[in-house]
Amino acid sequence: VEAVLEHLFEGGTAAVRAGAFVGNHPSLRIQEKMGFAATGRRLLPCLALGRDLPHIDTQLTRERFLARAPRSAS
Repeated sequence: VEAVLEHLFEGGTAAVRAGAFVGNHPSLRIQEKMGFAATGRRLLPCLALGRDLPHIDTQLTRERFLARAPRSAS
């Protein structure tokens, strides 16, 4: 995950948006570890359950990622 984010931000991406359904603690924990912050909540369709569920929207900005990411030696 970190390598993909690094590639995106080095390529000029300003922010990456993600999210998870409420209760999906493993996904939210990974996002938290990478520096994503919650930006809102909404109902989204869950295809697996066939109904709308509460969803937490998250975002990671380039600045926030670079501030926490270890710099690789060039």
